[in-house]
This record gives sequence, C-alpha cells and structure tokens, in this order.
Amino acid sequence: MNLDELIVLSAQQYHAGQPDQSLVTCQQILMQEVNHVTAWSNASAALAAMGRWIDALAYARYALALEPQRPDALNNCAEILLALGRKEEAALLFRNLGWTQYQAKERDAAMASYERALSMNPQDVECLHVLAGLHSERKESTQALMLMNRVLGINPQHLATLAAKGNLLGGQAEQGLAAEACFQTALTIDPNHWMTLYNYGVYLANVERYSEAVQMYVRAGHADPNHHLSFWNLSNLLLRLGDYPHAWPLYEWRWKTDHLKPAYLQLPMPLWLGQNLQGKRILLHFEQGYGDAFQFIRFAKDVAARGAHVTIFMPKEICDNFVGVAGVHEIKPWHEIPQGFDYHAPLMSLPVPLGLTMQNIPSQAPYMLANPERIRLWQERLLKLGKSKKQKLRVGLAWCGRPTHENDRNRSIAFDELVPLIDAFPQAQFVSLQVGPRESDLPALDACQAIVRIEDQIKDFSDTAALIMQLDVLISVDTSVVHLAGALGKPVWAMIPAASDWRWLLNVEPYAEATPWYPNVRLFRQSLDDGKTWRWTNVLARVQSELEKLLLSQQATQHSSKVA
Repeated sequence: MNLDELIVLSAQQYHAGQPDQSLVTCQQILMQEVNHVTAWSNASAALAAMGRWIDALAYARYALALEPQRPDALNNCAEILLALGRKEEAALLFRNLGWTQYQAKERDAAMASYERALSMNPQDVECLHVLAGLHSERKESTQALMLMNRVLGINPQHLATLAAKGNLLGGQAEQGLAAEACFQTALTIDPNHWMTLYNYGVYLANVERYSEAVQMYVRAGHADPNHHLSFWNLSNLLLRLGDYPHAWPLYEWRWKTDHLKPAYLQLPMPLWLGQNLQGKRILLHFEQGYGDAFQFIRFAKDVAARGAHVTIFMPKEICDNFVGVAGVHEIKPWHEIPQGFDYHAPLMSLPVPLGLTMQNIPSQAPYMLANPERIRLWQERLLKLGKSKKQKLRVGLAWCGRPTHENDRNRSIAFDELVPLIDAFPQAQFVSLQVGPRESDLPALDACQAIVRIEDQIKDFSDTAALIMQLDVLISVDTSVVHLAGALGKPVWAMIPAASDWRWLLNVEPYAEATPWYPNVRLFRQSLDDGKTWRWTNVLARVQSELEKLLLSQQATQHSSKVA
C-alpha cells in the first residue's frame, strides 16, 4: 500500500474502534516518511484513545511543529491538554483553531471553537472580540454587542473592540452619538489606530458627512499605507463627489480588493500610464462587468487619437456590440491572451492617463451601434408578438441584475412591485428585457399577461441592443442594460438605490436626475429613508407619473400628425 492508502486505512481503523491498529499503521508511514504530518496527527488521536496521554501530547505537538495551523492537530492537542487538566493551554489552542477556521471561512466551526475556548477562559478578551465579530457578521447584533461590552468591561481600552462597537452602533437607528463616542474614545487612546479611522470614515460617509469622511479615510491611509480598504473607499467616495482628478488614481487600489484581485490580467506587456502611443499597438481589456465595458469603451476613441492601433479584448458574448465603435480597430474574443502589443490597459484604468475630469467626459451618444440585421429581426418579432400594437408606446423593463453583485440586494426589484405600473397603462406595450428571471419572480411574471416576454429569444447582448432600439423608453434598475441603452442613445429611466454606485454621483443638483456620462439617461433616485427599508414605492410612483406624461405627449403628437 502507498502512503495515501495507509493514511486512509489508519483513519478507518481509528473510527472502527481499533486505535492500536491505527497506531501501528501510522508508525509504518513514519518509518517511510518521518515528517508525514497527517500520520503524526492521526497517531496522536490513536494514542489518546488508548489513554496514553503523554505520548499522545508529544505526537500532537510534533504535528504542530511541522504545520502550526493544522486544524486536526490543533484540535487533538487541545483535547489532550484538556484531558490532562491543563485548561489554560487547551483554551489557547481552541482559540488558535478558531482563528484557523475563521481564515478558512469556516465560520460555524470557528464559532464553536471560540465558544469552547471561552468556556474554559471567560476573561479571554481576544476570544470575546473575535466571537463578537462572528455574531456581527451573522447580523446577530444583540449577541455581538453583549460580547463587545464584556470585552470593554475587562479592558476599556481595547481599541479593536471600540472600533467594532462604533461600527455596529453606527448601523443602527438613533445610535450615531454612541457610535461616535466609541470612535472618539479609541482615537483619544491612539490617534493612528487604523481600524477606528477606517470605521469612522465609513460611518461618516453613511450619514452624508462627506468632507469629514474624506479626512478620516486620508488619516487611515497615513496610519497604514499598505491597507487597501481606506484608499479603495476613499476613491469611491471621491468619485461620488465628482473629484475625478484625485479619485481615479486611487481607484487603482481596486486590484487589492478580494473581489477584484482575481480579475487582474497578468500580461507580458507594460501597463499604459500615458506613454507616447504614436505608432504603437495597445490592448484594452474587459475587467469587471458588462456595463463597465459598455460605459468605458467610449475612451477607445481618445486612445486611438494618440496614434495607437487599438485592439479590445472582451468576453465573446459582447464582442459584436463593439463593432463600429470609434477608435476600435480590432476585436478579440476573451480566450487566449493576444500577443504582440506594446501596452495594455484595463478599460477602467484609462481615466488616469487620459486626464479625465467631470468637465471632459466624452458624453456624446450614441457611441455604440446595434447590428442592422438583428434590428430587422426584432422589428418583425415584436410586430408579431404585439398583435398590431405598433402605434403604442413601447416600454422596456429590466428589474434585477446579477445576484452575485455586491450591491444587488439594494439595486434589484421584485417583479411583483412592477405589476401595478404595468396594469396602470393598458395603452402601452411593456417588453421584458430580463434574461433568466429569478425563480422568486416567476409566479408574478407568469400571471402577468400584459408584458411581452421574449427572454428565450435573447441569445446575447447583440440581441439586447437590437431590442433596445425598438423601445420608446427603457425603465431599468442599475444594471448593464442601462449602460448599453445609454451608449446606444436611447431614452433610459434608471431606478437608482439610495446606496448607489459611484458613477451616479450624489443626489444634488445638477445631477439629482441626470448623469454626465449619458445625456439620454434620467435618474429616479430612491430616498435615503426608502433605501433603509428597501422600498421602491415612491420611485415607482414618480415613474408612473412621468410615464403618464410621456403617453399624453405621444397621444398629442399623434393627434397633431393626423390633423396635419
């Protein structure tokens, strides 16, 4: 038997109640490979089952010497120490085991280990602190706050807990003063405590004290120049404030975040940072979402104007959408990395070398075109589906985005909330642009006879673009179709959550209902109070009112043309 087979055998023997045989098998392994950590760990468990506690402890410690964070060895060693009556040492190992499980994202197992450690040492503030954080992650605020107060009862100057408590209270109604008291106490003890500065910045941004939030993020960046979160949050806040010259360089910190780091392409050619492009070949590539690609492809024209041959590198399903875009000389589908380029640039890194400001955003629309043959096909399809409704106002609807999007809970709407809007306008033709409706929406969607459903015929974004060209207006949540329709120059009413993306700026004039990125996009913003309760009622009421005006305007135009 090879070593892997022997390891499996040792585990089977142990679970079959044959620890002596399991020990013999582990020793066979160690004769062949003396540093086989699993064999040492399994042997320690076998020795413990035989009551040979001292030998078991020695084997468990040898396993940990080989691999200090090995979960089974930590657990074995802790159990053995507990059996020997050495509770303090056992508690420390259970705490270490909990931290190992936490880092492995095994939250339930980590919580059990920390609770076990705490049962042996109720005054362990580090254990209490992490356990409070675990409860906080699970939205169990009462338990988390109770544990935080226990920590501060033992050590009133525990900075990490003060920062965490401030963060927890800052998210609760009417607890702002208590939250700030925690942050200020911590900063009195240590003015450069990174976690406090960062959490305080998050709180200040959430309560719309933006200039103070900026200052707090800047202080956090000075306190720890290597921690990406303060710079990443600062970039997003400055983008929302429209301070593009300071925001875009900081936006490069996105490549340090957990959700975007894997998306960075490791390419052999250098990154374009503004070098001379005359006669050079540059590869502009996709990085985050489809909507980002539709929004930022406008800069290909500016790059090409510097003398470059521009090739774009995109997922296959959106390649056709970029045919005819100014400045794009070649389109490569997302497959093998193209070779032979002088420079590369992720699309959302272009604002820095191009010197983008709020005043020089290239906002002319359309800058993308739909495929003419697809347009013809969709004209025919909708005429057949609409049963001679050609003269009716045609309204497109998209109500939810990608479920894995970090802000999807805030930005998407359940379809049943749109039903009253659809029912209010029998004289309009509503068309679903929603590909792959969510299962939770199907009962209401199947019951609604007043919406044209063609999701099974939308094969890619080229179909979506052609379908958008048949609409009088698109009403959509903040998802990729907003950017596609915006780039195509079609009227869009975008329903924006209170917790909005940076690109929609703040809800202040002149951008309360407009965006400098698309002259044809109108914003219907959720109020801050509606956002806290995830309500879209007020937004939909405004949409309904404006749709009624649009219908009256269309009817008046049709009447005038008949009279003429």
